[in-house]
Formats: sequence, structure tokens, C-alpha cells
Amino acid sequence: TDTLRGAKPLQIAVPVSVDLDIAKLINWNYEGDSAYGKFTINLNGALSSSINFDKFYLPEGTEMYIYNENGNIITGPVTEKENSPDKIWGSWVYQGPWLTIEIKTPLQTLKQLILHSNNMAYGYKNVYQVGNFGLSAACEINVVCPLGDGWDNERHSVELGISGDGTGLFSGSLIMNTCATNRPYFLTANHVYEQAPPVRNVTGWRFTFQAWSSTCPNPGINSNGITYNGSAFRANWAGSDFCLVELNTTPPANSGINYAGWSRNTAGITQTTIIHHPMGDLMKITRDINPPAFGAFLGAQCWHLIVDNGTTEGGSSGSPYFDPNHRIIGQHYGIDDGNLAICNQVSKYGGRFDLSWTGGGTNATRLSNWLDPNNTGAMTANTTNVSALINPNLSLSITGNSSFCIGTSNYTVNGVPAGVNVTWTSSNAY
Repeated sequence: TDTLRGAKPLQIAVPVSVDLDIAKLINWNYEGDSAYGKFTINLNGALSSSINFDKFYLPEGTEMYIYNENGNIITGPVTEKENSPDKIWGSWVYQGPWLTIEIKTPLQTLKQLILHSNNMAYGYKNVYQVGNFGLSAACEINVVCPLGDGWDNERHSVELGISGDGTGLFSGSLIMNTCATNRPYFLTANHVYEQAPPVRNVTGWRFTFQAWSSTCPNPGINSNGITYNGSAFRANWAGSDFCLVELNTTPPANSGINYAGWSRNTAGITQTTIIHHPMGDLMKITRDINPPAFGAFLGAQCWHLIVDNGTTEGGSSGSPYFDPNHRIIGQHYGIDDGNLAICNQVSKYGGRFDLSWTGGGTNATRLSNWLDPNNTGAMTANTTNVSALINPNLSLSITGNSSFCIGTSNYTVNGVPAGVNVTWTSSNAY
């Protein structure tokens, strides 16, 4: 809810406790060295549905698909790459009450397959996969419309999130670090962390990027986006309403995803742009053409905007506030004019990034040690495509002569990403 009465993620469903050992409930068919099977669930009367697994493991070579009744919303193939140490996994949100889970798995490892669900989300709002196709307010502006011109890079960093039990939606953004490593830190709002059910449990969060319409003004074609499952908590602080998590999945170099830049500067900001998913809809853009002001909202130190184009709604929580240099200066918290019609709600508050930097003074309450681990003191970072970042688990090696006495010798550093410069020194003075 995007109001003074208590900001929280947009609620779209209620949790339903179940006890489904799907791997054992499936009637398996066998062909060659593979096993095939499917299992269908009906949440009678639900407008949307999703399923959450508290015990999840796919053996190597397994492919899983999940789809709704008419098959117009399909997830898959889900593979062993989705396995996580906590064995938790959750689906996206599908239109209607029917869900079918279809599996192909190697016969020799069938007994290793684990698919146990303890919870499903019974949807009471028409949320369809990555967007509502216009259920947000009429004054919301698609990010591909002229107002979004020049913001292509930043929209590739913004996501639509869903809570661990599939009942709440929010927004946020991947964010750069000063080491230029492909470390998937994700910035959203503390009130999302505090209130998205199950409270303070980010292990089951789901993140969909690149979820926008390709047409303006009205959505015509839905970009299905890229969805990643699961995250780990890194830091939060109520004083500026920020929460930082790290995705379990590192975006591949060919994903097209960007990490958003940021700025700790507070002077000279002439306007502010918000990129977000109001009502869980396809990506929208909102702008305040005047300088932001300092303000307080529900005890947090915030930027205060009076927007001129678009608005925010439930589901916008955690979305990035960008300065004119396309750098994050905060994340959306809420509004104080909820008594007005949605399109007249122009007063917005977002937690200040500059204060989040030092936060509460500890690693678990500030951004600095995560986004600037080498303590460079950088004031800004720029939006960067994932293909230009270094894999933090990169394995580097040097090949060449082990020694030489005179002349020169060539050495090769293997595993360096394209466009990355390597500098080196020798400790031997002779």
C-alpha cells in the first residue's frame, strides 16, 4: 500500500498451506533412459496462482515446465541451475486457478528428484505473469514512451519482485559496486523486507527483469522478461528505508541486464526519475521536473518529490529514484496524499542513498562495505552492462616462461573479460 497509513508491498494473494510431495504424486511414464510426468493443481476460484517449494532439488539433466490452463503463461525449462543450498524455490504468478507442473528427468536419478510444496498463493487480483496489462492507473506512462527516451540502460536494471510466499509484489534495481564485478546486489526498500511475507525472509524472493511493453501508450506485447529465484540478505536500515540483498543467480554476460549507477551527491539535482512496476504492471516511468527536497516519511530521512508526469502505486515500493545523470539517489518509500485520486497523488518520498551509505554504522546496516569493499571513497558509479563486468569467481591464470635471464618474454593472462585492462609489476628488481 502506497500510503501514509503504512507502506508495504502490494498484496495480490493469500497463502494456502498444502502438503504436496509432487515427485511422488506424479504418475511417471518411461521412455528409453528418461522419465516423464505431469501434475495439475486447481485452486478453485483463484484469479491467479503460484506455487512455493520448501524442498526442491532437480537432478542434472532435468527439465521442469510450469504453465496455466490454456498454456498462455509458461515457465521453463527450469533446470538444476535453479538448485540452491536452502532447497527453496518458487514459481512466478500465473493467470487463473490451474497450474500444471511437467517434468522430464533422467531415469537413473529419478529417486533424487525432490519437489515438495508447503504453500501456494491464492490470487484475488488479476496479476498475469509479469504484468497487469493496464490495471495500473491511466496516468502511468510506459517506459518505452517518449518520457523514457534515453533511459534504456536504466530500465535494464529495474525488476518486478515477488515475496517468498507469492503474495506480495515490489520493485527494485540491481546496483553497481566500485570493483566492477558481476556481483548481483539488489537495492529495494526496507519496508519491503520488513513487511513482505514471510517477514524478513528473502530466500524465496523472485526477481523478473526486462518486463515492459514494446508499445506506447497502451501495452500490446508483453516482454516476458528474465526471472531469477532466491536471494540472501546483506544489509538494511530503517533510517533511510533501504534493503540490500544479493541474488542467488549471477546474470550471464548475454542477458542484456545492466547494473544501475548511483550517486552520493545531494547538491545540484535538478529533476528526478522513477522507474517502477505499479500494481505489478509492466514497467512505467515517472518524473519530477523540479529539484527534490529533503523530507521525512514514517521516521525515515527521504527525498521529497512533487511529480509532474505519472505517479506511483502499490508495487512501486523499492523502485529507484534517478538523478539527471542516470544515477540512483534513493528508493521509493510512500506517499502522504493517499486521500486523493491516484492520478492526483503527486507527493512522493524515497529513502536517501547518501544516508544509506553509512546507514547505522555496521556492515549489516549500511551500503558502503558492500558497494565499495575496497573503501575507495567513490562518490558515484555509472550504469554498466553485465557483459563489461568481471565475474567475481573468475579463474585467472598466466602462461609463459617460468624464468628467463636476458631479453624479453611474452606472457598471457587467461580468463580476462573483453575490454578489461590488466596491469602488473614484478617484485624482482634484476
